[in-house]
Amino acid sequence: MPPHLIEKAQAVARHEVGHWAIGYCLGFKVGDISIVIQEVDHYRGHAVIELESDLGSLELVESYLRRRIMVLFAGVMAESLKPNGIPLKDYAKNELEKGGATNDHKGIRELLRVLRGVVYGPPRDKKKLQGELDTLNDELWNATEALVMKHHKLILGLGGAIAEKASARGKPFGLTETQIVALPDVAEWLAANPQPK
Repeated sequence: MPPHLIEKAQAVARHEVGHWAIGYCLGFKVGDISIVIQEVDHYRGHAVIELESDLGSLELVESYLRRRIMVLFAGVMAESLKPNGIPLKDYAKNELEKGGATNDHKGIRELLRVLRGVVYGPPRDKKKLQGELDTLNDELWNATEALVMKHHKLILGLGGAIAEKASARGKPFGLTETQIVALPDVAEWLAANPQPK
């Protein structure tokens, strides 16, 4: 693969591992990670995250919404990670709103509105409603940043391992769940970070 596509493969791999790792940390069942790179602006990535959850109370619904939004934020936050573990937040926001993560952004915007209704109740006026949305958005964005930074070594390492599988334009690459959990660094990380119930 040409160097510019290898760089894109690395970015997309970090993005998908961000979804995967933060999904795991927040109690979702995770699975395979797969990617296809056609061109810098034409690619597809997918991390299997099973979203089925107990939603039997308003508190459980609120928890689910918060966790799901953080998983969606985690992709761009992880993609923007530098080797020192610090994310480039401006890059992450731009990628979310105008770049390759616009589908994540659409999901976040919809879920934030549902979460706002759960937390604050019926909207009173547009200005107050927007303030409530901004408060929730910033809270979850900052919480996601903290989690991604905490687990940056796993994200960068697993992202690199997946990107190494990229061999040709248009050829799918990735790792199955079995392959992921068998990697020594991942196995060590999983043992040190038992999944919440």
